[in-house]
Amino acid sequence: MNSLAFAPANHYHQNSSWKKWLEHLLKNFKNLELREAGLVLHSGLTLSRSKGFKITNKELQHIGNCFCDPTIELISLNGITYCIKVFTPTQLVAFNGARYVVISKTQSMFIILLCSSPKKSRALSDWLKIAASKIIDPQP
Repeated sequence: MNSLAFAPANHYHQNSSWKKWLEHLLKNFKNLELREAGLVLHSGLTLSRSKGFKITNKELQHIGNCFCDPTIELISLNGITYCIKVFTPTQLVAFNGARYVVISKTQSMFIILLCSSPKKSRALSDWLKIAASKIIDPQP
């Protein structure tokens, strides 16, 4: 968990690099019970996703709205509703009793991780907050 691995910077169209990064996370963070992950641009373009990870444009738009309106209490991902437990300007953590969703927002993308352990979700959230802050978004 100490390693941030690599995160491709300034290359949104190198999906294979993002895929390798997600594969690294899923392989090396099994101890945090990380089950699914996705990297999605604010525009809705999916840079990379793990098997089983799905998000609709409507769900993504609602997640984006959560970062503008902290009074929103629920999000939906792959048709499953989650209650927002923790909110900061760059991250939210939501749960549905069995699973946790940790979402970090950078200038251009959402990093979405699904965890199956309430106990491990805090460590995953802390790690993702640091990792997301290290991603360099390209300048227009």
